[in-house]
Amino acid sequence: MTRWLNSALLLTLLAGCQPGVEAPRPGRSGPWELAGRVHAENDSVVLTLELTNRSNRTRELAVADLPWNSLLRLNLVVVEEGSLKPLRRLFPIRDKFDPSSIALDPAESVSGTLPLSQHFPDLHRAFESGPVLVFWSYEIRGEDADASERVEYVLGGVRAGPLS
Repeated sequence: MTRWLNSALLLTLLAGCQPGVEAPRPGRSGPWELAGRVHAENDSVVLTLELTNRSNRTRELAVADLPWNSLLRLNLVVVEEGSLKPLRRLFPIRDKFDPSSIALDPAESVSGTLPLSQHFPDLHRAFESGPVLVFWSYEIRGEDADASERVEYVLGGVRAGPLS
């Protein structure tokens, strides 16, 4: 199932991935938008994600469910651009449990980082061969959503590298 999801995510996003370090068209689903950029930070490769409320009302999310806090809700795939070969992914125990929630007003954003180097140990080697493509899907479960809006998926992707 995971292999199928990774393949579907890759094929869906590959056509829309544009050159550049920042995602030119952030993923959007319903009231949410998730933009990302890949950059170097302290000898590590980091994915910074920004989640924006695009609805016309304030919405609540659990802090533990934010994409950089919950690896259960964020699916990541990194592939070498030249070969389209997916990089091996590790799943370090990183889920943070924070029982609090945050409220995002319309057009308000919250951002956080995810250390890609910890999840993809061959990432630095892949950058030596050329750019990589980073794809994500994020499952949002809003606390204040009615039954029809409880689960939404946001897809996105970015082309990055080589980083200095």
